[in-house]
Amino acid sequence: MSDRKINQILSHNTVIVSSSTGTKSILFGRGIGYMKKPGMFVEQADIAEEYLLLPVYHASNVMMKSCV
Repeated sequence: MSDRKINQILSHNTVIVSSSTGTKSILFGRGIGYMKKPGMFVEQADIAEEYLLLPVYHASNVMMKSCV
């Protein structure tokens, strides 16, 4: 069983998942979201592409924190 739990279903072929390590990613695969619900797990064989979602840090926020 995979450790990727579905957070949100974007389409039948695209889902947002979180892993047991806390990382989030977007998964693509034929029918990967079909008949699935948030909280269910995705099988490795169903994944065609995976893109990691990383937090965005804006330079303006970093500069403001360092000046204070």
